[in-house]
Order: sequence, then structure tokens, then C-alpha cells
Amino acid sequence: MRRLFHMCLMVAVLACAMVFASGGSAGASPHSQTVGSRTVVAAPAAFAEFREDGVRIRTGPGTNYAVAGLGYRNHSVTAHCFVAPIPNSAWYKITDNTTGVHGWVASSLLYIEGSFPGC
Repeated sequence: MRRLFHMCLMVAVLACAMVFASGGSAGASPHSQTVGSRTVVAAPAAFAEFREDGVRIRTGPGTNYAVAGLGYRNHSVTAHCFVAPIPNSAWYKITDNTTGVHGWVASSLLYIEGSFPGC
């Protein structure tokens, strides 16, 4: 029930943000941002969970980026989009809603609910 509430809340917030950003039309084109040499495009947010305790949340999509914080299984997480800097290696841009930390986590360390489009 708690997950359903969080998912509904995220969908409502995202829908409002899309309408506001598009000047009143929900059909706005995605927003892109460059991170290093990679282009990241905002996609619909999805509920996620860390697969283990002590997951390193990094400042960029790769192990060469600094650690911004740590994630734990009991934390509420929102996944925003993902990039695949090298084949078979995806990184999700996330927000740890429990701590407020924003950053990147390797896909192998997250459970993502539902289908999730790439960036």
C-alpha cells in the first residue's frame, strides 16, 4: 500500500511538472542535460529499491566519480533516467528520498518497478 501511494504521488508530481514546464501542454519534448561526455534525457520517474545496504551513490555515472552518499534497503528511492556509458553497464540517476542525496547508482544495485525508458 505504501509503494502504491508513493508511485501515485510521483506520477501526480511528474504530471504537474510536465504541464508547468511545457507552458500548459503535457506533450512537451524531453529535457536533456550533458554530464561529462554523455547526454542524459529526463524520463518519467520510477520507484526503486537498493538491492543491498551501503550502496555507493556517486556524483556521476561511473566508479571514477566521487561518492555522494550511501543507500540502504529500507530507503525510499526515485529513479529518474539511465545511461549506458559502456555496453552492458547502465547507471541510473536517482534520488534517495530518505536522505535527500541525488546521484548515480549502477543498475545491478537497484530494483526498478515497472518499465523504465532510457534517457
